[in-house]
Amino acid sequence: MALLLVACLSLVSSQGVIGSQTFENGSKCIENCGTLYVTTNTGEEKTYTGTKRKMRQKNVAKVRVVGTGCFLIHKERGFSGENFLVQGSKEHDLRENGHDWTTVKSVEYSLDCQFGARKAGAALYVIAGVGGLVVVICGLLVLKKKLEMRRRGGETVVAQQDGTSNLQEDSSIIRNTGEQEC
Repeated sequence: MALLLVACLSLVSSQGVIGSQTFENGSKCIENCGTLYVTTNTGEEKTYTGTKRKMRQKNVAKVRVVGTGCFLIHKERGFSGENFLVQGSKEHDLRENGHDWTTVKSVEYSLDCQFGARKAGAALYVIAGVGGLVVVICGLLVLKKKLEMRRRGGETVVAQQDGTSNLQEDSSIIRNTGEQEC
């Protein structure tokens, strides 16, 4: 029984991933992560593992992945600007794939080649804009309600005990006789 428990615990990583899957922890790659091979215009080859928000690799001509997963290389820092998905063990020439940029400034790694997780949700500025719009609309509704109350405030009918009504606006007294005039 204890041997079975030890075997089960060895399959579960600190991130809760079962099995010997490779995974990414922040910007550091753990265990059997894929490696990005970058070949420059001069033929020099450099390797990268994991996600890098800020980096600079100039004169990039070709890229390929060795191992598991995919890389999304970006022209700008912070995973912005033009990008190119590097997957499979085939070597990819950036120019042949329609890219004229040769400097890579950020790299994202994904074990399952799904880079949409942060793009799937709404951007922070969209959430803030919608929240601001809701606040403005609520403020306008409150203002409208206050203006209506002021307008009605001069015409409020005050009931008196003797069966008469008093309009505050013109101070005339109307007797309630039960008859209706046309």
